[in-house]
Formats: sequence, C-alpha cells, structure tokens
Amino acid sequence: MSGDESQEYMDDVNNLALYSVNTICNYDKAIIPYLQAAYGTAFGRVEGSDEFKEE
Repeated sequence: MSGDESQEYMDDVNNLALYSVNTICNYDKAIIPYLQAAYGTAFGRVEGSDEFKEE
C-alpha cells in the first residue's frame, strides 16, 4: 500500500493480505535494500528493472 488508497478500496477485504517481510523478500529480493527507508517513503519500481525510485 502506498497510503493513497481510497477508503472504499481499503474496505474491500479482497484488496488486502498479510505476509511476513521474509516471505515477500523471498519472492522479490530487489526490495531488501529499501527496507530501512524512512517511514512514509514511497518507491516505484523502474520499469523493466530491479531498481526503484522514490516517488
């Protein structure tokens, strides 16, 4: 979640799931360097790469 989701979106249980960070990192190791980013920082993946840019 980026924090700009509508209340309607958040109220739909089909849009949410809870996973451990370890599980997510096992699927996408590219996020590991960004785990220590400041709270509230938003990143978007650079298309076609394993890099992210701050949004």
